[in-house]
Amino acid sequence: MELTVTQRNWCKKTGYSAHKILPEIKLVGEAGTFDIGKSIKETLSNLFPSGFRKLLKLIEELGPDVVLSDGYYSGILAAQSKKVPVYFIGHQFNMEEFFSEKGTSFRNGRKAC
Repeated sequence: MELTVTQRNWCKKTGYSAHKILPEIKLVGEAGTFDIGKSIKETLSNLFPSGFRKLLKLIEELGPDVVLSDGYYSGILAAQSKKVPVYFIGHQFNMEEFFSEKGTSFRNGRKAC
């Protein structure tokens, strides 16, 4: 994913760095529609084991305290394999309902039983 000028400037301004990584998922569709079958086929045809190795190397080089993943599952697996904690940002997931069915509820970032 290529960063915009605004994103690059923000990273520099805050003292953080950003690194280009290979896309994990390829979404396909026509005329505003989403085709899940073609998306899966395209994603599977573009998987590169070398991309995962590059993630592992990047984690080794940077030695992060934590990896923040916005749905990039390869990054989660790479971080976990290097014993680096992961924070996952899930969009459009109803995790509260999932956990409440298991007897746990999360409100305002706090665990409530």
